[in-house]
Amino acid sequence: MKKLLVMALMVLGTSAAFAQTDIVKSVKKAKTFADAVQAAQGVEALPESDQNKVYDAMLKLAAKEFEADKKNYDAARTFLGCVTNYAQKNPKGAMKYFMQMDQARQTLLDPGQEGLNAQDYQKVYDNLHYYVDAANVMYEGDLKKDPGVPQITYFVAVAASQLGKDKEAIHYAQPALNDSVYGGAAMGIKLAALKKAVKDHNDSIEFISEVKDLYGKYPVGSANDVVLQEVVNYYSAPEYKAELNKVFEEVAAKDPNNKMLYALIGQTAMNNREHDAAISNFMKTLELDPTFTAVRYNLALCQNQKAMDIIQSTPNGKPNDAAKALLKQSIDNALKVKEEDPERKIANWAYTLYQAYYMLGDEANAKVYEELMNK
Repeated sequence: MKKLLVMALMVLGTSAAFAQTDIVKSVKKAKTFADAVQAAQGVEALPESDQNKVYDAMLKLAAKEFEADKKNYDAARTFLGCVTNYAQKNPKGAMKYFMQMDQARQTLLDPGQEGLNAQDYQKVYDNLHYYVDAANVMYEGDLKKDPGVPQITYFVAVAASQLGKDKEAIHYAQPALNDSVYGGAAMGIKLAALKKAVKDHNDSIEFISEVKDLYGKYPVGSANDVVLQEVVNYYSAPEYKAELNKVFEEVAAKDPNNKMLYALIGQTAMNNREHDAAISNFMKTLELDPTFTAVRYNLALCQNQKAMDIIQSTPNGKPNDAAKALLKQSIDNALKVKEEDPERKIANWAYTLYQAYYMLGDEANAKVYEELMNK
């Protein structure tokens, strides 16, 4: 009986060996990549050496089909998908296809752009993520070697976010976080995706801890500003005043010339009607960046608010010299905002100017801006 059992096992082992050999031979004989996929069923059961033979043969077919028609989007996607997967097992082998990977990436830029133009985010994602994945293979993870990656990976992150692929959005936002153009927007995508995972108080604490830890890691561009804004929003409730002040102190110690820091301190103070603190911090911001239009508008608005408080406290309800001085400063700042933002895309300077002229008793100018407010 034992002898029969041994013989049966030997037969099974022989059959398995034949089956494994058949997969390798069938894939190597395949004429198309689609045929190779069918022939490769069960490849996971093969020894690693045979698996590599199968994947190598499949990649050669994918490369051959792309080479035959370099404008074929399907062939480009198939090839890049195949070579990026192959690279996980054989990075050096994948590098043999360096030039073809770059050609295929360029091919997929066209449908990716079409998707962006049409706001077809599935099309954007389905094409452009290959550009980044292949770059990771081509440059061995050093994506800084490809100047096109930050823009492309940002578009992929946008698409992933729009499609609800939060994990992928975080992944593809990462290479753009330290970019001078896309860093802030990429960080916004990452934080929005992380925030979706917050379900309870403990999650919330973990989230803000992770966000705070991001500050300073991406100094190029405006990623730091987005991180700081998120932290300030989190601690915006009055009961978190001490925590918020601590954050401001820590950032000031690390980065005393951070314009966004003073802008946010000013905004927090303005929200609490602490006009003097708000005005001084807005002015500090503008010393660092005179072109910060949103802050200049907040300064004009805050000067109006302080003037209004002074007027309301006077016995006759009319502006005294201090209020007049503030209103004139507000008008100067609001007119500057008008120059920088003529279409009122950033701020409603028309209302601020109307309000200031009205409080000064300048009916002619007040009427001009009152009419403009309704347009």
